[in-house]
Amino acid sequence: MDREIIHTKSRAEWEHLIHQHVFDEMGRKILERNLLDGIPYERIAEELDISRATVFNKFKKCSDRLFSHCD
Repeated sequence: MDREIIHTKSRAEWEHLIHQHVFDEMGRKILERNLLDGIPYERIAEELDISRATVFNKFKKCSDRLFSHCD
């Protein structure tokens, strides 16, 4: 994934897209914290009290879904 795509829309637009296309609450939180806030997987894992691998897997699944709906 090219992270430069994040700069193509405003934060509000991304938040709307995330909530529109990602139905898993934890997945939404992980996407917002990583993509919009720039927080690394390790810190998100600590915040949510889950493993880094779980964060990575949820991020991958949810970001694939999100970006399949983006221009």
